[in-house]
Amino acid sequence: MADRIAGLRQRLAGVSEQRVLAAGVLRLHEELVAKRSASVMELPLRANGTSRVLQASFFKRLLAGQLELKSCLESDVSGAQADLRHLTVEQLLAVRAATADFSTESASHSAHRNFLASVDVHLFEKLARLCVRGGPALPEKAAALHKLGFHMALMLGAAELLASGWGVQAPGGEGEPSDSPPSPECWLVKLDGAAWSNCHFAVFHAPEISVDVLVGKNPDVAASAAGKHVAVLNDQSVDVGKDRTLNWEVSLLDPCVEDVLAEVALLQRSPKRPSPPTQRSSSAPCVKRDTLPAAATWGAASGPTSAADPW
Repeated sequence: MADRIAGLRQRLAGVSEQRVLAAGVLRLHEELVAKRSASVMELPLRANGTSRVLQASFFKRLLAGQLELKSCLESDVSGAQADLRHLTVEQLLAVRAATADFSTESASHSAHRNFLASVDVHLFEKLARLCVRGGPALPEKAAALHKLGFHMALMLGAAELLASGWGVQAPGGEGEPSDSPPSPECWLVKLDGAAWSNCHFAVFHAPEISVDVLVGKNPDVAASAAGKHVAVLNDQSVDVGKDRTLNWEVSLLDPCVEDVLAEVALLQRSPKRPSPPTQRSSSAPCVKRDTLPAAATWGAASGPTSAADPW
């Protein structure tokens, strides 16, 4: 199998998980909010016409760009946190995209950190609910949905960076580094079968921002991929926490001729290797540093999913 996929592997290494996650959220905002001209100014209402959002004035100004979160008083930020559960995916993305470069460890900004952590909790859960197509009933526990949404954003960010030349060719690949594989469009994601009604895998379609949950332990990956290669991730990262640095090896497989699930089983048994120095393909355009946010403090990155790879 290694010979057949030679030249269809990339490695994303030496980049912080938070930077990749930020890139993914910015892409989500572009696709789900900006390109669709989605209105984020209409806050949810009760049946009697009153607003579900108690701090409606705060959120209207925040969503309109009249407020910067980092400039808001601690008391205002803390008072608005409980209302986040009422916001839509589009509204949560608008808040998070506007704060993608906000990073602070200051004790005076503890309310801001808690606010953003709560944004991430609701965002990734609601993102998964929005994007799963068909399949079995969604999990009852929000944690399973949050984990899927978190990995969707992370994989989308990785695809953005790989497309911009951050990847290096994995050892054993054929050709020169300039022969870089295309950026992944379909990603295989491992699910917790107990939480997902005995479904163990899903396919994340990055261009459409959608997810197919695959039924059974040996599902038809090719049917979901619909003629596209599927990215299988081997996470060699060893760090944990908010400062985690990614070391991903991404294999692009053709599910019509490759046994994708056998490759997954093989990768799970692979030993972790040290991260190589970050480099870019000589044929790929350099990423402009000002197009990516600084490594912000992402609430999800401190949660239980950050240290667990999609396998």
